[in-house]
Amino acid sequence: MRVLLNLISGQTMPVYIADQITNPEILTCLLTKQSETEYNNIVNSINKKIDEIEIPAFDFNKIKISLEEYISKYLSKDDELIFNFTGGTKIQSIALFQYAMENNYEAIYINAESEEYIRFKNNNAVERKKYEVKIKPNTYLSLSGHKLDFSKINVTKNGQKYLDLMEKYSKLFNPLITKGKINSRVLGSYFKVSIESIKVKLQVDGEVKLSFDSKLFDDFVVLGKGYWLEHLSAQKLKSINQFDYVYSNLLIPRVNIANEGSYKNEIDILAMHGTTPYIFECKNKRIEKADIDKLNYLKRTYFGRYCKLFFIGTFPPSSTIQEALSDYQISFINFYQLSNFLSSYDFSSNPNLK
Repeated sequence: MRVLLNLISGQTMPVYIADQITNPEILTCLLTKQSETEYNNIVNSINKKIDEIEIPAFDFNKIKISLEEYISKYLSKDDELIFNFTGGTKIQSIALFQYAMENNYEAIYINAESEEYIRFKNNNAVERKKYEVKIKPNTYLSLSGHKLDFSKINVTKNGQKYLDLMEKYSKLFNPLITKGKINSRVLGSYFKVSIESIKVKLQVDGEVKLSFDSKLFDDFVVLGKGYWLEHLSAQKLKSINQFDYVYSNLLIPRVNIANEGSYKNEIDILAMHGTTPYIFECKNKRIEKADIDKLNYLKRTYFGRYCKLFFIGTFPPSSTIQEALSDYQISFINFYQLSNFLSSYDFSSNPNLK
């Protein structure tokens, strides 16, 4: 039986990555009272048999004694032991590595920044390799003690017709709905929208492409103001086959106890490439400083420093906002050039080092 022993500290992702690489039957967590929260997050995120050992943070000899007691009492001499010494205090990490080398066990170190692992045996590094570990967004957040809720907008049959039309004619139609209302303005000879007493009609080159009762007008405007951009952007992100997971219209519950039960953050699109989250905020209006603050809050509070942030918009940012985007390493993508941007983006290089 393969057993993976892990030091538990502030970062839980190395435990998940090592588990995916080694695929053990038992996950053993070495923790202190200060790391119980992280331990519980691991228990809630990784579905397998998990053992718990409490060890001191800085007592080198007692750490090794605790290891010996656990192995002799609960494991068999035929078990395959792997020691993940990535986390913990420096004393814990040294003690775990030394114990593994002295007893001819294997040790592993996870370098999440460069997306590689190093295996050690007999005091030597015997393998250094890039890992290709995938993680679902809800598991990623669960490892840090947060919850991700999936929501869905109910699109009527007429609403779907509208979304299909926006895929073809959004560049023409979008200027008519950015203020949340439809008017009879004509764009060149291509496009015309009119509201009659009972019908809303969309005409292209003189041909009626969409017609429905005005009682659906509010629904039409909701889709038009923002959801169409999120919907079509998500479809494009899925189509390039670079992301392992792409989800849209997500919610993260508030972390403030006073606001428990309500929602602090909405995420337009969350995509995962390996273990790196990509957050796309879709804006059918000018980007404001508050929008930038929101993305930074998401990164800082929930997703960590390796998270990549993007705005997908239909209006170019002002020079002041462009400077702020650069300062916070947020990329702006013009929706009408989204396909070109994605086709030229280098997903093969490590995004954590950019």
